Parts: sequence; C-alpha cells; structure tokens
Amino acid sequence: MNPSMTPEQILEATGLPTIREVVRVTGVTAQAVYKWRRIPSEHCLAIEAANEGRRTRYQMRPDVYGRAPRGTKPRKKAA
Repeated sequence: MNPSMTPEQILEATGLPTIREVVRVTGVTAQAVYKWRRIPSEHCLAIEAANEGRRTRYQMRPDVYGRAPRGTKPRKKAA
C-alpha cells in the first residue's frame, strides 16, 4: 500500500504555492488532499489551469493522459 503524499510532494506535483490553493482549485477538503497517494485525474485540468501550465496534466498523470503532444512544454516560473 502506497503512503499518502507529503505536503511538499503535493505542492511540487501540482505547481501550486499552498495546500489552501490546492483546496480552492479542486473544491475538496484539506483532509482529502492530505490523503492523496497521487493527484486524482479529475482534478488535473483545473490544477493545470490554476498553475498556468507550470505542471501539466501529462506530468501529473501520465498513466491517464499519456505523453504530452509534440511541441508542448511546461511553462517556467516568471523571474
């Protein structure tokens, strides 16, 4: 059985700055977020939009979305 993701792993995987932002974007409770073993596929599109493409659905769930189409790259954080 896989352990739940740590808060740091959740933020790294989603590209969002806080757990509160993950909760706001996904509409689930913080308790539900802390139980994630991986990012639920039903939230990937909303998370991708909220993080402005810094983490794509293809990065979060390649088992669901497959490889990114040619020519698509994650955006880099603004300096």
